[in-house]
Order: sequence, then C-alpha cells, then structure tokens
Amino acid sequence: MFRKPSLLRFLLPLLALGLGLPAPACVKSLRWSDDAPYSARGADGELQGIDIEINQELMRRLGCQLEFKEMPFGRGLRELEAGSLDMMGSAFRRPERERFAWFSAPVLQARKRLFVRRADLPGFRARNLREWLQGGVTLGVLPGVVYGPEFSALQQDPALQPHIHTVVNRRSLWLMLDRERIDGMLVDELTAAYELRRLALDERLAPAPLVVESEPSYTAFSKRSTAPEFVARYNEALAAMARDGSLARILARHGNRPQPGP
Repeated sequence: MFRKPSLLRFLLPLLALGLGLPAPACVKSLRWSDDAPYSARGADGELQGIDIEINQELMRRLGCQLEFKEMPFGRGLRELEAGSLDMMGSAFRRPERERFAWFSAPVLQARKRLFVRRADLPGFRARNLREWLQGGVTLGVLPGVVYGPEFSALQQDPALQPHIHTVVNRRSLWLMLDRERIDGMLVDELTAAYELRRLALDERLAPAPLVVESEPSYTAFSKRSTAPEFVARYNEALAAMARDGSLARILARHGNRPQPGP
C-alpha cells in the first residue's frame, strides 16, 4: 500500500521561510554493514570503505550531509522501498528493485573470480569453470551467494555436484584452500584482496585467470525519498570524480586495479 508523504514534510520548509529561518539542509541516509572493503568500522572507530568514502565525497560536492544506518542488505532493500532509507551502495540493478529504486550511473565493475593456491597457477590451463572442475578438483562456495549463470548451471550437473562444497564462513574457506582441503573458491576480487592481506595469505593464495561473473554495481536511491533530479546531480558529481581521478584513488586504496576486460 502506498504511504502518503507526511504533510509536515512539506510544511516545514515553508514555515522556516516564513520565520526567516534557514531551510533544512540536504540530508541523505546510507546503509552500511560490516563488509570490508565496501564498508566497515576502522580501528579508530570511524566508518571507512569504498561505499563510505565515495559517498562522503559525493555528498560533500552536492552540499549534503550523510547519515549512516547499519543494517543487513535485505533489510536495507525493504527500508529503501519504504522510504525510510535514502541510499544503498554496491547495489546491483534488478527489475524487481527498479519498482522502488532509482539507480545511479555505474560506480565500479564488480568481479567474482576463482582463487587458487599460488603454487598451482603455473599449471593452470582451464578456459572456464566447468573445464576446471572436470579436472577432479574441489571448489568452495558460500551459501546463498549468487555467483552468476555459469556457476548456477554447474550446480545442477549431478557429475559436478560432489566437487562443490558449501561452507558457511569465508575465513574457513580461505584456510581450507591454504591447507589443501579444497582447490579453489569463488570470491569478489576486492573482498579477496582485503581478506588475504588480513589473513597474511596473499603470498600463498592468488586469483586464477577465470572471472565467473562481472557486472557493474550502482548506488540505489529510494523513489519515495529521492527525486530523480537529485540522482542526475549525483551522476554529474560521480562523472567529475572519474575525470579528476578521485574515484580511481579511492578504489585503488581498497585494492581495485584497472582491468583490461571482464
């Protein structure tokens, strides 16, 4: 059921003008969760990460204040639909979400890759994930994560199902890979870069030349709380960040490197 905008929301700016008071400042709320390198709380207690830093700079350029709301992704979608949350970073564009959300221009290209032991890279010859699995190896994945259509098709193949192991914790998967209990795992490449450094495994584990999914991610805006004109201004500021190099510098601080292609 569509919720009518509060009358008070429209009256407050008029009352402020009538009393000679400044109009309410532009304030936008952004979802975050403990999901480094996209968003996390640093050792100093301050929020940091790709989504945090990009949107802090964008709101500064747009003259807006940014408020942070901690919540899981699913709840964020529900609050975005209800209009109680304004923005979500690192969102993928889906038809069901376009009912209630505007989407910015693409912010970055999100890639999920196969990671293996560095010692296995010289002999790596597989041209795709199916070919690699048919070599008798084992793959680790997390439950509920979408790894793309190629992996979804492999999951349905009875001959390959015994080679795919689902483990609930990604840290456990890294350790299993390092200890040769599995032979590879599928991970977002920026998440992998961050976690491998934290676990001191970046010298032993590395990305294989197989990208299983690559698609742009966006900032999503609630249609109930955000006008399309604001999204257009956001896109203009995002394009300016790309031109002046500030967007690339933020991404590089969190492990993103230019890619020749998907």
